[in-house]
Amino acid sequence: MILPLIKQDKNFQEMHLHTQEVVHHYDNKHILLVENEAVSQVILKTMLEATKANVSLVTNGHEALDYLKDKKTDLIMMNTQLPSIYGIDACKAIREQNFIMPIVAVAEHKIQDDINNFEQLGFNARIDKPIELHHLYKVLTEQFS
Repeated sequence: MILPLIKQDKNFQEMHLHTQEVVHHYDNKHILLVENEAVSQVILKTMLEATKANVSLVTNGHEALDYLKDKKTDLIMMNTQLPSIYGIDACKAIREQNFIMPIVAVAEHKIQDDINNFEQLGFNARIDKPIELHHLYKVLTEQFS
């Protein structure tokens, strides 16, 4: 797979230093990423791993529920448009099983359906795609505080 990249005017070292200032490290935290889209998996996992958190990946709501039966996680990032069981339904099922970790909805910006009421659905926060790095790190910091 080839991803088209846009050449940046800033030099890489300057951007890297800026990113290092923004990124908090969560060495002792475990994040479960629930994402079915291959490109989003790579991008989100890379962004999350930059925080030094332990990141596990599953591709749908059923896998997330199975994962939580055996393993502990500190935060879940969940695509709201998953196959087989929507992220919204998976979030509800997780809450019904009394799991209390923060769940962050990852939604398409153009989708303005019931995810607008993400807190009433059991989510703690919402991040829209395309994900802005500084916003992701801000949400993580808020949820881990």
